[in-house]
Amino acid sequence: MTQDYVMTGFQLLGALALLIYGMRMMSEALQKMAGPQLRHILAKMTTNRLTGMLTGTLVTCAVQSSSATTVMTVSFVSAGLLTLSQAISVIIGANIGTTLTAWIMSLGYNVNLTNVVYPSFLLGIILIYKKRHRYVGDFLLAKDSEEDVLRGFGLGADDYVSKPFSLREVLARVKAVLNRKPSSAPAPKAELQFEGLVVNVINKTICIDGQPVTVTRTEFELLKLLLEYRGQVFSRQQLLDSVWPQDVIVTERTVDVNIARLRKKLGRYGACLVSRTGFGYVFDVSKPLTLFS
Repeated sequence: MTQDYVMTGFQLLGALALLIYGMRMMSEALQKMAGPQLRHILAKMTTNRLTGMLTGTLVTCAVQSSSATTVMTVSFVSAGLLTLSQAISVIIGANIGTTLTAWIMSLGYNVNLTNVVYPSFLLGIILIYKKRHRYVGDFLLAKDSEEDVLRGFGLGADDYVSKPFSLREVLARVKAVLNRKPSSAPAPKAELQFEGLVVNVINKTICIDGQPVTVTRTEFELLKLLLEYRGQVFSRQQLLDSVWPQDVIVTERTVDVNIARLRKKLGRYGACLVSRTGFGYVFDVSKPLTLFS
């Protein structure tokens, strides 16, 4: 009997260790994968306590597990993508979602969420790979009447697959969409300009009032990113992920050093590289320019 208790204890500890290890791996992966878009989406989903609770409720209703929602939320916090206050509202919403789901089931109402969740995942994957072209992805719905098909195409779908369907056929259709080339892809900007400051993206040069400025590759990429998305605040970690190679180990202090050097080289335009305390850096076009003698 004692041996059984000991084995059960070891199994519980092992399961806990596996959970902690998995959350750590997930957090590290999120830190490497997270970009401005993901941070922006999470910020919108947890703008205040109400939206955070609604997010937790809807996600739990979709995945049918408050534990899964909680684990994902804790991983986002560990990766620095959510604050503690945002996470608390999502976790409260997850518990509400569990109660809401049980209440709906007790009334005898049954809904097949896979008809919405799985197509949403497919649509999301397509949009991730085609984020620059914004294709509207394929629909995979249980509805197969002619009216449903016409409504799907009316909403902008490229294709429509009704159940039952072959998995090989679906994969072939997805592959065809991913390989599709856009008819009119927007041409990248050759130059970024703010008054007398010109950044030539093609030639990798920077000029101020027609005079070339010598900068390093890192300084060029920093200015290019901040100038292209002028007015948008980038955290130090976002700048590290966007500018520095993934195989280079650097700290956030490295960003401060490069920004300081870049400010000196830009002369009066250096005042536009503004530090937002606690947030990061932004190219502020409303900043008055200081004339250097």
